[in-house]
Order: sequence, then structure tokens, then C-alpha cells
Amino acid sequence: MVSLILVSVWQFFPFVLLAVLARLQSIPTELYDAARVDGAGPVARFVFVTLPQLASVLFITILLRSIWMFTKFDTVWLMTQGGGAERYIRTMPVYAYLRTFNYYEAGMGAAVAIVMFLMLVAAAATYFFLFRGEDQL
Repeated sequence: MVSLILVSVWQFFPFVLLAVLARLQSIPTELYDAARVDGAGPVARFVFVTLPQLASVLFITILLRSIWMFTKFDTVWLMTQGGGAERYIRTMPVYAYLRTFNYYEAGMGAAVAIVMFLMLVAAAATYFFLFRGEDQL
């Protein structure tokens, strides 16, 4: 299971890195200069200048990463098949696939997929509700 987590971290690391780096490079240097003139130290500049500027990018990357990880199928399927642990490591996408194509229960597979969709919609709605006051989103 640890190797599964490590594979998923390295698989999407470039996306998160590029998104955050692009936003960091677009923060105006005048904000840091103004904070420095006001007497803010490095930690205060990070907390009061950098983090608020990164909020929208972090919000979107966390939302996308959680959706992508929740619907992860290929890595889980490839790492558990044939290793003897396939009965014990079943994510919802793998379970929906098995119900549909191994057990020939298309209705049950579709029901699992709909439950997954509703869970993702609820999570996205919660995210957007919590951050509805953000002007940059």
C-alpha cells in the first residue's frame, strides 16, 4: 500500500509543482517590498503575502488531486493483480469494474459508479461552499 501511495505522489507531482510555481512567479514583488517596509519578517511575508496569493491555486490543485485520486483505477489494478492481495485492496472504481465485468452485475457496477459520482459532487460542492467568498476563484 505504501508503494501505491508513492507511485501516486510521483505521478502527479509535476502538475502540482508547475501550477504552484506558475502562481509563485506571478506574485508581484511590490507586495513583498511593501511587507518588508512594514517590518514583516520572512515568516510573516510567507503567511500574509504568499499564502493568500497561493490560495486559489492550492484550492484548485487540492480539488483536482482529490478527484483524481478518488477515481484512481489503473495504478491500483496493476499493482494488486496477481499479487494475492487483490481481495483485500479494492477501491470503489476497482469494485465497480469487478461487479460489472467479472461478476456480470452491470446494475450493481452502475450503482457503485453513481454513488462515487454523488460523493465527488458532494465533495466539490463542499469545497466551493467553503471558499465561496474568495474573489480569485
